Amino acid sequence: MMPKAADVPHYIANFPPRTRKLLRQMRALVRKVAPKAEERISYGIAGYHYHGMYAHFAGYSGHIGFYPGRAALIKFAPRLKSYKTARGTVQFPLDLPLPASLIKEVLVWLRKEREATLRQAQGKRSGLRSMIASNSPRSLRRKTGPHK
Repeated sequence: MMPKAADVPHYIANFPPRTRKLLRQMRALVRKVAPKAEERISYGIAGYHYHGMYAHFAGYSGHIGFYPGRAALIKFAPRLKSYKTARGTVQFPLDLPLPASLIKEVLVWLRKEREATLRQAQGKRSGLRSMIASNSPRSLRRKTGPHK
């Protein structure tokens, strides 16, 4: 069993050279596409949070596990056919190069989805604020005149 890492660089450092190389590539892709994503160890693997859960990746004896979530796997299913997938994860074999352009596309799509979700949530909050403000006692006085 691998020792628990304090951060992602230490997590990656615990792997054999080939796995370490691929994990470093994964990390570079995530950081390039979502530079504002918070990097952390989550569930004992490399995790990134960007307005909520963004993506995770992990090293294993025979593959790199990429965890973009179920929606991403559905969206990119035709392009992921040649890889083993299951419930929100895709496995990239260690003996093949990482499909960097595909991973980048998935990460860009995920980032846009997170940003759209954030904008939608902010819109709901701002709509709630304006509704509260328009029904405040002060605004009601303006509408109905001074209370006597």
